[in-house]
Amino acid sequence: MLPRFLTVKLPYLLETQRAKPGLHARPMAKEDADTVLGIYESTNRYRTGPLKRHRGEWFRFRKGSGWGIPADGTVFEDESGRIVAYCATDRWTRVMRITEVGAEEISMYEHVLRYTCDAAFQKKATELEIYTPFDHSFAELCKSLGCKVSIDYPYASDGMGRIINIKSTFEKLVPVLEERIKQVCVKDLPSQISFKTDIGFITLEISDSGTSLSEADSANWIELPQWALMQLILGYRHPRNILVDQAVKHEGRVEKALEVLFPAGNPHIWHSDRF
Repeated sequence: MLPRFLTVKLPYLLETQRAKPGLHARPMAKEDADTVLGIYESTNRYRTGPLKRHRGEWFRFRKGSGWGIPADGTVFEDESGRIVAYCATDRWTRVMRITEVGAEEISMYEHVLRYTCDAAFQKKATELEIYTPFDHSFAELCKSLGCKVSIDYPYASDGMGRIINIKSTFEKLVPVLEERIKQVCVKDLPSQISFKTDIGFITLEISDSGTSLSEADSANWIELPQWALMQLILGYRHPRNILVDQAVKHEGRVEKALEVLFPAGNPHIWHSDRF
């Protein structure tokens, strides 16, 4: 969710054989939107933070690395003409910044990297800045070739989130929570966990048949402000860190359950969707 980017020194990249050409790159067109969205959805399936883009409504990258900076979308086609990767870059003359990238397979990022390096040299840019989560596959490629990683965690500014309705929030979360429970195969989770906040109260019911919501009281509960719950949901803070916060109270078997339901991660909202 918060700014994360890598700065890549171009001369080192172009001396390597891994960052190679191979796919056909062309400007993204409106009719490419559905295919790009498919790659976007599969690439970000397990990442917390990316916004849902609605088919029929999303056709382009709205912005670059900041407001007032337009973005160019580029798609990459294989030999059959099928789109297999994409990226978005700032439309600036002397600066090369990648603000979003996605691909069907990890190996395709090498082609995207080589293309953006070539574009950077045409602009006479000395560096390539990549705004992507540092655990992204594209970032892993850059790290293997040499780069500088910068992570910024501003306090009460830039990337922020707010929960407006706790019930509707958890209704949208139920499918994700069910999938996380199935993936870890934990059998000793409590059957109920209550979440008490300054904007409402909800209880998560966990059973072999699935996960549901109620307003029943539970012996296992956590009381926290909505802003702390947002940090928990996004994976911005580890549940153990949330539980020791002075603004948080809890009772019963909640720690292990929270680690399963809301694992810590690297939340990220791509720049095109920031507002």
